[in-house]
Amino acid sequence: MGLDYWRPKYCREEEEKRIAFGIEVKSIRKELDLSLTMMAEKIGVSYELMARIENGKVSPDIPRLQTRISRLKSIRKLVIS
Repeated sequence: MGLDYWRPKYCREEEEKRIAFGIEVKSIRKELDLSLTMMAEKIGVSYELMARIENGKVSPDIPRLQTRISRLKSIRKLVIS
């Protein structure tokens, strides 16, 4: 059995947190009418990472990522207001 079969163990709470974060990011992206590629460019990540975020594969505990997403939230509030 090689490393291909190795998967980190996550608790259910952490998994739910990642999924909720992905849903929130996707809703922000759709409200701003951005493609996945454009959203990735706005927050300075790759397309692949953006897709992983939206699919709940990336933890929202990454401080730099949280900061960038919060900036987009403020942009979203300005657009809606």
